[in-house]
Amino acid sequence: MFQSHGNLFLNPKAGLLFVDFELGSVLQLSGEAVVKDEPNRRFIQFDIQKVRWYSEGTLGTRWRFVEMSPYNPVLSNEQGKVASTFPMRVKVTRIVNESFQVKTFRFVTPAPVKFLPGQYATFQFDRITRYDDDSIVENVVRTWTISETAASFNGDTFIEITVKRKDNGLVSRYLHDKVQIEFDNIHLLGIDGDMSPIIQSEPSKYVPTAPPKIVIVTAGIGITVGASILRGLRGLGFPDTEILFIHTSRNTAEIPFANELVRRGTKDASLQFRLLLTGESIDSSNPLEPFVVKSQKRLENSLIKELVGEFASRNTHAYVVGPGSFDRDISESLVANGILADHVHVEHFNF
Repeated sequence: MFQSHGNLFLNPKAGLLFVDFELGSVLQLSGEAVVKDEPNRRFIQFDIQKVRWYSEGTLGTRWRFVEMSPYNPVLSNEQGKVASTFPMRVKVTRIVNESFQVKTFRFVTPAPVKFLPGQYATFQFDRITRYDDDSIVENVVRTWTISETAASFNGDTFIEITVKRKDNGLVSRYLHDKVQIEFDNIHLLGIDGDMSPIIQSEPSKYVPTAPPKIVIVTAGIGITVGASILRGLRGLGFPDTEILFIHTSRNTAEIPFANELVRRGTKDASLQFRLLLTGESIDSSNPLEPFVVKSQKRLENSLIKELVGEFASRNTHAYVVGPGSFDRDISESLVANGILADHVHVEHFNF
């Protein structure tokens, strides 16, 4: 909930504080917490070492219940509260500069929304001001891949999108240049998409599954789909799925999530991250250097064969996202090198 898993990996010491807001009593627990990965779930095991109880009236202030916070994670017994109808008004709660002309926007939703890694969200902007003549455009609709994974299969009240600013882009420029925290002039119209490796069937009693091996090939801002798939597999309980993640970019300045990819590529034993730079050479001072493929500058069939190699099998699925003819060319190469055609999933963008 508070993105503290990384802290616990470094230092397991933790504490929990429970406040009775009506009576003024306090329960304080201290101990050690360990992040556990099991099939289909990730959880934190908290071992209590010390307990402190402060009796009724300890706090001089009293509160009364008004409503549940929309920031609370969704529990398994709250499935009935998951949003099933759209549209819904959303609010911007965080903006992060990811790289040159790329930002991530986090929205909070009024009710939990279910989505899978690799799926996309469609938004409607009530009013946007044009740059060229200051005219107002109403009800502008755009779609982006959801770049962060949900808190659980039961849904989440946060949705993140990662957007590249286009010089002639009406909405991308508006997001980058005008939108700030607390902005709520946006409606979420729905969630859709078939680019997720996680399969769910019979929602009332499903056991989510994923392919044992996955190849992700992305170019440019298509990396957001790859990052979403990677984050989702690891965050939703598939730590052993083998992933080969190949990304091509002009230079390192244009790569979002670079620090995260370095960390995952170094620490995740089931992940192979490979980077092709078409317009820049880097040395060992750059943390991305160990992942750069130095033999070629273009992602051609011979390089696909070299990188994929024995990774391809009848059980391997591939996810390809890029501009122009990238998706078609890469898909043909993957099939030629041993991945079944119906296991190659493609998403195309035109910028």
